[in-house]
Amino acid sequence: MGQVGLDSTCAQTHVGTPLSDAAPKRPLRKSSTNHPIEIDLSAYAHLPRLMTPRRVEQESSLSKGTIRRAIQSGRLKSVKPTPRSRRIPVECFAAWIEWMKAEASHDDALAVG
Repeated sequence: MGQVGLDSTCAQTHVGTPLSDAAPKRPLRKSSTNHPIEIDLSAYAHLPRLMTPRRVEQESSLSKGTIRRAIQSGRLKSVKPTPRSRRIPVECFAAWIEWMKAEASHDDALAVG
């Protein structure tokens, strides 16, 4: 039986918390615009608690390489339950999506202003 290796603080914080007990909106961190990012976890209720990278690809419509780079850079937090598998907690996926939205709106504001 393999050991569980946590490679992110997000996973250490959220893996033990059932999704149904999670707050519907949770401030996560500040974006580059210095505004807190709020996450509405009810929008992600249809997803499994731990997602495979392939499921993240399907849900985000982004490429395998983009997902891999996000995990390697630490922007998309993940856990390794076994040496050959990787899972992304749905809270971390939601935070990553909200972070990308915040960054895109910040970039748009810079382009206009």
